[in-house]
Amino acid sequence: MKQWRIVESAVGYIKIMDWRNGEPQKGKTRKCTICTLYYRELEDGSFEWEFMPWWDRLINISDNWKPVVHNGWIPGLDEDDFDDPMRKKRETYIFKNRKPPFVYQRTPPRNRGDVMKRMYSVGLEEYDAMEYMIRTPFRCGNDYFIVEDDTKDDY
Repeated sequence: MKQWRIVESAVGYIKIMDWRNGEPQKGKTRKCTICTLYYRELEDGSFEWEFMPWWDRLINISDNWKPVVHNGWIPGLDEDDFDDPMRKKRETYIFKNRKPPFVYQRTPPRNRGDVMKRMYSVGLEEYDAMEYMIRTPFRCGNDYFIVEDDTKDDY
């Protein structure tokens, strides 16, 4: 099988925000990095999203963070990996040529009528889902995950 060259790539870090002291706000709430997220475009025109959970941190997380992390899991990834401590953990989850649920919930579709207006509103000149997630202060309504471009946190 031919290995295609990567022509563009981006990285972000999925963090969970501490919701226990009221509604979390990006930049003002304690957070804990739990996963690395990669986006790659290949020279054949295909693309992929790759999630690499930080299992050591998730399994050995301090008692102070357990209620936060156990409140939910990253949409689209296998919840059984997270819920069953004895299960062999997948090191990576790859979504080829499709937007995974986690990304889909946090970014406007390319074909949305006002998509470029949304990109411009955060300083982007072209569609860039990863950078959009990093630059927006939003979380999805049903979870407490955000994406940032660094691994600094309050763990």
